Amino acid sequence: MNLIKRITDSDLFGGSKEYLDQVSRYAARGVLINQNLKICLIYLKAKDIYKLPGGGIKDSESADEAFLREIMEETGYRAEIISNSGYIEEHKVKNDFLQRSYCYIAKAKDEKGKTDLTDKEKGNQLKFFWTNPWQALNYLKESVNKCNNYRDKFMVYRDKIILEESLKNLKLRIKKSTLDDTDILGQIHARSWQHAYKDIIPDSVLAEITAQKRATRFKKAMLESGEKNYLLLANNQPVGFTSIGRSRDDDLSDNIGEIWGIYLDPDHWRKGYGSKLLNWAEAELKSRGYKSISLWVLKDNHQARNFYEKHNYHKEGRGETITIGNKDLEKVRYIKS
Repeated sequence: MNLIKRITDSDLFGGSKEYLDQVSRYAARGVLINQNLKICLIYLKAKDIYKLPGGGIKDSESADEAFLREIMEETGYRAEIISNSGYIEEHKVKNDFLQRSYCYIAKAKDEKGKTDLTDKEKGNQLKFFWTNPWQALNYLKESVNKCNNYRDKFMVYRDKIILEESLKNLKLRIKKSTLDDTDILGQIHARSWQHAYKDIIPDSVLAEITAQKRATRFKKAMLESGEKNYLLLANNQPVGFTSIGRSRDDDLSDNIGEIWGIYLDPDHWRKGYGSKLLNWAEAELKSRGYKSISLWVLKDNHQARNFYEKHNYHKEGRGETITIGNKDLEKVRYIKS
């Protein structure tokens, strides 16, 4: 296994890096995903912090056996390991304790049994739940920021690093677009409009929408207004993007963010990528301090409306009429708290 990182006191508290020589404990831990690529996150209610599944390796077992056992004990799920991510070390100089953890990605099987928690885990009121990868990462980042306990701070920082590394191995990531990405933004935007708005927007208008024209528009917006778009890449190939920011509506307060748009290349529809972009956008807006999220949808775009309603967005009173070509179209606003 490759080394992911050696965590030292300096990573969390500043000062010079100091390392320990003797391993005090070997452990196995990592990321558990389900069929929908959601992440299993463990919440320690008594401490109000989050972690990944895992724990110490017993004398009679291998690291991968230990991880599968820990998954079963903490969640009740049987699982299978699909890859290893490497190993990570925690050099806790203050406690003279070096822990080496072997890290894996595992997939949960459908059947679920009973958990088998230790007294300590019961005392911490351990619970697990499934969430999208970026919300899981956000929970871990929040735990790092608010945790003051020396040992626990190492734990949640370690698990944040493990999840970040695992997301790379899952080959699913989101990046902020640059001027070099305007051509692909234009291509995705044009193809998305031409397929999603067929029979809604006049054909004459859709025919005028080209990848080149859209790319020019994105480049201008980035240069003049600082518009930020975020590309979703699967196996390093762009499949869609989203644009987010503060709500642009005058009647909404400053603590409401807005998803300005989500666009997927039609070749990648119905593969779960739209939900992943939406989940990431929501997590990112919440990390910026927004309490609620708004978005606008064409009233006749029933596919998009069903998608957002499935993700708990609710249509509220405000609507607008816009003219595209020679056709008047109604927009409706959705809000999610």
